[in-house]
Amino acid sequence: DWRIDSEPVLSRELLAHVVSVESHAELIRARMEELLGKLSEIARLEEDVLLETLKLENVDPEKALEESTQRRAEETAEKQEKLSEQLKAMSEEGLENLREAMKNPVFNEETLSEWSETMQEMQELSEGKMQEASKQLSKSSSSSSKSERSENLSEAENTEREILEELQELQGEINEQLDELE
Repeated sequence: DWRIDSEPVLSRELLAHVVSVESHAELIRARMEELLGKLSEIARLEEDVLLETLKLENVDPEKALEESTQRRAEETAEKQEKLSEQLKAMSEEGLENLREAMKNPVFNEETLSEWSETMQEMQELSEGKMQEASKQLSKSSSSSSKSERSENLSEAENTEREILEELQELQGEINEQLDELE
């Protein structure tokens, strides 16, 4: 203690784990593999949303304005919104992994740049097309005209197909990036 007249005080203990550069790189790689697994799950759930949208499109026009059908459309919109939030959280987690990887000299600048672009694409997808699809599904649930409802569902379906394509591309990019680390 810096005071002469006070009693000695113990500072809190700190435990520091020192890992090798290679161990740290392997930890980052494992985190990125975990991210890939989560992305695969989001892609699978996006397929489920697309299938539900297709079912809603094929509903008999007489039943299309029933409350149960509108409720299904709203639930599908909520699922889409939740997937968007999960993908955004994943991109933030990926950016955190990237910041950690920057501390390690094993990772070259080109690889880090590719990861950064991939995480940015994830964030743009979650904030763009996924939000758009959710809004289209919500509009279809509140549409009073059959033609407007059908148009909104068709737009949502097209957007969801684009989302699936982009998710598959992201999976491929992450796979390639992980292969480069081996």
